[in-house]
Amino acid sequence: TATEPSVTGAAQIAGDRQALTQLSALVGFEVRDANGETIGTAEDYIVNTCEAHIVYIVTSADAAQAGETGEAAQTDQTAQASRMLIPFEAVTVNGGTLDADQNAILLQLEAGQISDAPTFEEPLDLSTVDWETEVRDYWSGQVNLSRLSTECRVPPAPTGQQEQTGQDQTPTAEGAEGLVSVYKIAFASDLMGAELQDGNENVLGAIEDAYIEPESGQIMFVVVSLSDGGTVLVPVRAINLPDRAQESEDVNVFVLLVDNQVLTNAPTIDSVDAAFSAEAQADVDSARAYWSDYVVLDGESGAGAETETETETDSQ
Repeated sequence: TATEPSVTGAAQIAGDRQALTQLSALVGFEVRDANGETIGTAEDYIVNTCEAHIVYIVTSADAAQAGETGEAAQTDQTAQASRMLIPFEAVTVNGGTLDADQNAILLQLEAGQISDAPTFEEPLDLSTVDWETEVRDYWSGQVNLSRLSTECRVPPAPTGQQEQTGQDQTPTAEGAEGLVSVYKIAFASDLMGAELQDGNENVLGAIEDAYIEPESGQIMFVVVSLSDGGTVLVPVRAINLPDRAQESEDVNVFVLLVDNQVLTNAPTIDSVDAAFSAEAQADVDSARAYWSDYVVLDGESGAGAETETETETDSQ
């Protein structure tokens, strides 16, 4: 029986930490087990945009499921690849490492803990979360998991604003007084390149990338190229994934939750690349100071670091 990984509360970092703050840079990382064997490739991530955290690593799993390496595994690439969803908390609270030098995610898991994980042959449909129970049931027996999932619990939207917020007005299973369950999940690849609109569907700009805290998987800011020129950092908590975007693959859009003028007056940065440069911390600090007047910013490691207590959700 494999030993359960120890709770660390944060991912270990190897190499240049700043390189790991760029969400798009983590796409394509190799995912390896405790013996250094390749499980697959992190071809995407599932993001809870309401909780502002990475929830799952979408990992190619064909070679891992067959238990093959080398030439046999390469031959299998001609077949339809299956995909495995690995909780990002397998990294952040279970002794995992993000390695910028090797472009790899190193898990403290044995091959036997991975080979029986649920896989999906077809592209995952994020308009439903029917798949999540099977995934969490399996991985909760292999790693320590908190309450962080695809669900987000928030106060109900005021009358007349439900269309913009896209909230499902359904009480949570826990019966939390006054809260409703919403599912604001997206692939990282869809987050990057999405339009940013206001509540009247006017295009304000385009989301180019996201700035994350690699130790926790918390998504701090999206990097937005404004339609009128300039590049700004916008907190994920200042934007919303509307129902129309979740229900249609042809709609890739997020909605700004504050007044347009707040976005216009936000401090600019030199470029998208500047958000992830060695000098980026000054821009991040400036953005935090500015946006803290308009939205709740979670500066801690967040829900992903809590393994024994229920995650508390910031109001949107």
